[in-house]
Amino acid sequence: NKRGDQLMSTETLRQSICKAKGLNEGSSLSRASKHLTSEDIESLLVQPFSVSEAGPELVELLRYPWSRIFSLNIDDAIEVAHLQCSDRNQSVLQPIHFKEDFVESKSPDVLQLVHLHGSVRNPADD
Repeated sequence: NKRGDQLMSTETLRQSICKAKGLNEGSSLSRASKHLTSEDIESLLVQPFSVSEAGPELVELLRYPWSRIFSLNIDDAIEVAHLQCSDRNQSVLQPIHFKEDFVESKSPDVLQLVHLHGSVRNPADD
């Protein structure tokens, strides 16, 4: 991430939220996340999951002509990889939040990125 840390696992994130909010250690991530304030979201989700550089494997994937990518992750690694990939097939990356109405792009130049669990780039949408 931008702080130089490895992205944490779901389990580590769950534990981190439970500890920060003083919740039972056994609370699910779904339940624990309901206790987050906007400040918590910034410090516990946005900052740790904002990526400064994508790995070479992810950059390589963007050289293929995808119509869309569905991401279960909240990080912005695909957005960063798209910027890093100089010979990508699609010049336009269209992030889509899972709550938005989906309209399929007809342009071969557009890569749609559907964030199924939200994105650190739009934390207020979650």
